[in-house]
Amino acid sequence: MIRGFGSPGRYFQGADITDQAGRFLKHLGKKFFLIADPVVYGIAGERLNKSLEAENLHLLFPTPFQGECCQTEIQRITSLVRREQADVIIGMGGGKAADTAKMVNIATTLPVVIIPTVASTDAPTSQLAVVYDEQHVKAGVFFMSRGPDLVLVDTAIIARAPIRTFRAGIGDALSTSFEAEACHASQAKNIFGVRPTRAALELARLSFHILKANAMEALAAVSAQTVTDELETVVEATILLSGLGFESGGLAAAHSIHGGFTALPAMQKALHGELVAFGVLAQCVLEGKNDAELQELLWFYRALDLPMTLAELGLSGNVDDSLVVAVKKICVPGSYIYNMPVAINEETVLHAIKKADRLAVNYKAKAD
Repeated sequence: MIRGFGSPGRYFQGADITDQAGRFLKHLGKKFFLIADPVVYGIAGERLNKSLEAENLHLLFPTPFQGECCQTEIQRITSLVRREQADVIIGMGGGKAADTAKMVNIATTLPVVIIPTVASTDAPTSQLAVVYDEQHVKAGVFFMSRGPDLVLVDTAIIARAPIRTFRAGIGDALSTSFEAEACHASQAKNIFGVRPTRAALELARLSFHILKANAMEALAAVSAQTVTDELETVVEATILLSGLGFESGGLAAAHSIHGGFTALPAMQKALHGELVAFGVLAQCVLEGKNDAELQELLWFYRALDLPMTLAELGLSGNVDDSLVVAVKKICVPGSYIYNMPVAINEETVLHAIKKADRLAVNYKAKAD
């Protein structure tokens, strides 16, 4: 059986590293096309430009990113990249900008650099890009032929980002260990279509260990907009370790449940990591985790102030019809949910989602 592991070409992280970006990017080319929205450009665009100029490099920014990784925007940006004869693509901002940069790479084969300004997901290090339609419904998953050529993470910028995005990144990274363990148990394949390596599983476990030990202190640092050792460590866990762990360790129920939830208008305002975190609870129910394990996880969610009920994610009232729609999307053929080491059907998934919600509601009621 073939085993495999993938990663970005290079990864660098540190406070104010944006001011040294040219030093790390200069081996890739001369003309860098930036994909960033106006807010992100205001945060880091000029600093990036000055850093590139110091190395005699040129930043191209003819138009702001429109905010959604959809086919219309991908085609628009790709045409501009070709017109400007860029050497390298930079996706700077959140997951949508990063995924758009990856999709332009697929169209042009140009090197791609990812510069996240929030630690809201573990997507920056992966070759995977998620494309949505204009209504923010997941439309497909695509893959570059390799990982990003370089990932540059400025922890000073991340420390000043909205705390909700940082918390969501923790929620996303929490899933990595659970999903990698499920794939290991079921002998499922990873994103590359081969069995995960032991290294991927151990990196996923390490990510979870770091989060349990440091997440609350890191959140306090973000609240104070300061860079601490705990913040640096958690950023490494949520972006690098979790990114390597999910891509090479494999995905399972948690991310499949997220995908189903994106089809529900009521959940459109929930962040990726918030939906995935609920997916972890439902995955634990599917696996038959005991009450002590579930209570410990709920305690951790409560301590982090992560949403853990359907109502907190936007779905309340009579939820049955909506959940049926979500479950049908979750259980489509080829879904990652079939990497689970247990039998899967729409009925068991619906039961798991409802039970996870009921457990979370009861836990919150007792805690309050």
